[in-house]
Amino acid sequence: MVLWGHFCIVADIEPKDGNIYVHISRFDKAGYYYNYFSGIFMVIAGLLSLAKIPMMEMPTILGIIIIVSLSLFLMLFGLLMLSQTSPVRSAKKINKLLDDEEALAKKSSKENCSS
Repeated sequence: MVLWGHFCIVADIEPKDGNIYVHISRFDKAGYYYNYFSGIFMVIAGLLSLAKIPMMEMPTILGIIIIVSLSLFLMLFGLLMLSQTSPVRSAKKINKLLDDEEALAKKSSKENCSS
């Protein structure tokens, strides 16, 4: 199911062969993969730095506060980067839906013509 919000965040909707199509440029794809992998890396790095606390020999309150703050910063920044992938994900959803609808329309028109 494609919600109206998916159409709102997609920037490049254009007509193609009498239908609409959402264009995803190379720059958009590169940004998508960069944000996706960097976001996942940062979330994992934040979780690993949190796991470092029990491994400390003599943890101090200040050391724990610094590690927890760093971990939260990394995880929140990673989630922010992952949220920047939503326009490309929405464009892929819209294109898939449009392709499915087009294929369904062609199939039903062939069935109607052969009857």
